[in-house]
Amino acid sequence: MTAGTDGTAIRSLYRHFYWSVLHPLREDWTLYARTRSYPGGRRLIKTVQPYTMVGLPRLLNALDLAHAVEKEEMRGALVECGVFKGGCVGMMARIASDGAAKRKVWLFDSFEGLPEPTDLDGEKATAYADDHARGELRPIDRCVGLLGDVERLLFETLRVPREVIEIRKGWFQDTLPSARSEMAVSRSCASTATGTSRRRRASRTCTTTSSAAAS
Repeated sequence: MTAGTDGTAIRSLYRHFYWSVLHPLREDWTLYARTRSYPGGRRLIKTVQPYTMVGLPRLLNALDLAHAVEKEEMRGALVECGVFKGGCVGMMARIASDGAAKRKVWLFDSFEGLPEPTDLDGEKATAYADDHARGELRPIDRCVGLLGDVERLLFETLRVPREVIEIRKGWFQDTLPSARSEMAVSRSCASTATGTSRRRRASRTCTTTSSAAAS
């Protein structure tokens, strides 16, 4: 075995050790430290993690904001554009349903996955879509979270009251304009429209905005 081969084997062993041992320990400690002030927060995040593509840092950010708008008694709904399987918005909905405001929680998603990218998205997006990149508003079977699965998580696993949930199924340009609600927290983790045309970008962007964060 050569020195180069030894180095490659050691690096491979370290990566395996990091991802199988060190990284989970680090996440568990971060989760414990950040949720100590939220009764049930650690259990709630552990429950929703299998149902979201959102990493722990952004889940914790959403947890903080959902609690902040309840604590500060801010008006407005919780809104998520790009729901996937409902993990992140389910966590926020559970917090909202326990709060005094009983605020609405809006879910916007095609529940069919991402639409086709365009040539503007580049080669990686085209490859991700298996070369279906004509910008058509039809699903490419990626990032699919079925509505029935989301509803089971919300209403059966998390026991969120149905009356606080508003679900809008479809593409954003068809569903967002018809929904008017004052927002306390808005999350977007989805494909984004290019201007006002019907062409779509398939790159996923995740942002969270909140009145609480600005106050």
